[in-house]
Amino acid sequence: NIMALILPREYDLVVEFCSEPMRNDFVSILCGFAQNNNVDISVIELRLHDLCNAATTKEKRNKMLEKFFKTVFTEAFQMDYDPSLDSEQVDMKKHS
Repeated sequence: NIMALILPREYDLVVEFCSEPMRNDFVSILCGFAQNNNVDISVIELRLHDLCNAATTKEKRNKMLEKFFKTVFTEAFQMDYDPSLDSEQVDMKKHS
């Protein structure tokens, strides 16, 4: 009875319904709304575990941003950075 609304470049909305008929009614209304507004929509059924893994949460997005900024700063300031390290163990490159 769980549904995820996944929007590119946005947080995903995961909703739990009281029953499967309620979820099905919501999906039907949502599909009708999308069609009336010329918005493409895809309905895919997944297991709960797979659905949760596919959803982009605030936590996942923060981790992606952190990795991005570490990589950018590493290149900008010519630092040695090992992505496998979680801490801020970044050493400046020695220039000759």
